Amino acid sequence: MSSSPASLEPPDDEARNDGDKKLDELKETLRQQIPPLSAVSLLSANVAPSASAGAGVGVVVAHRRKPSILANALSGALSAVLAEVVLFPVDTVKLLTQTAAAGDPSNFFSVFIRTLHERGLSGLYRGLRTHIFKE
Repeated sequence: MSSSPASLEPPDDEARNDGDKKLDELKETLRQQIPPLSAVSLLSANVAPSASAGAGVGVVVAHRRKPSILANALSGALSAVLAEVVLFPVDTVKLLTQTAAAGDPSNFFSVFIRTLHERGLSGLYRGLRTHIFKE
């Protein structure tokens, strides 16, 4: 076979150097436009000097208090109440669908629309207080 096509030949040194120069220029432009980020600027944590570190170098130290038992209990209770408030209409429609008479059209969306028309939005939440108290 004869020599390979010109497009598959490696670039000569001058073309390679040209590409390297353009890449170096681009890197330098980016360095000038984007300031360097450090862990301290990314996190809003306290900086404590390290004994082994040189002057001006610090170690990021996070000071977080462990949540109290009361805070954990309140957050759990509030999340359970919020879940009930969001999901209670779905349970209501599911119960109405399951207990519908044999001849009634009883798919989820038809029962949902019928409940809204007959009872209003509050009809979807009928019994919520008792259910939350039970929880």
